[in-house]
Amino acid sequence: MKSAALRLAAAITLAMSASAVHARADIGVLTCKLTSVQNDIVYTNEEFACEFKPKTGDTQTYTGEIKAFGVNLSVTKDVTLVWGVLAPSSDAAEAGSLAGRYVGGTASVALGAGGAANVLIGGSKHTVALQPISASGIIGTGAALDVEVFELR
Repeated sequence: MKSAALRLAAAITLAMSASAVHARADIGVLTCKLTSVQNDIVYTNEEFACEFKPKTGDTQTYTGEIKAFGVNLSVTKDVTLVWGVLAPSSDAAEAGSLAGRYVGGTASVALGAGGAANVLIGGSKHTVALQPISASGIIGTGAALDVEVFELR
């Protein structure tokens, strides 16, 4: 099951990332650590403390909230999400420029330690793409396949 879920996660990520990367600049890395979670199997609400490290300029802090709809059979203790941030130009790295709503999909699996893949599009004028740098780190048990909305403030 773990292998099939990881293959599914990779397929979803590749399909979504192909359409998300056209003519975009890599402007930095966004890292978010889970601070709170509520999981009701078909609806999950997770809150995160986030840091954006632009390629140029100072580190920016954000709070994030993911609301996911789909099948989520996970009990997670520790989640760290890491994305490469792509934008139409490097000017998008200004303070507060990542704030906004992002939409995408995710697939994850964990049995002790596990991974997830998710691609999100949105932010400033719906022009920013959050691309997974690698499988996100998860400590817990379960699997999920869902559509999510990520609000970054």
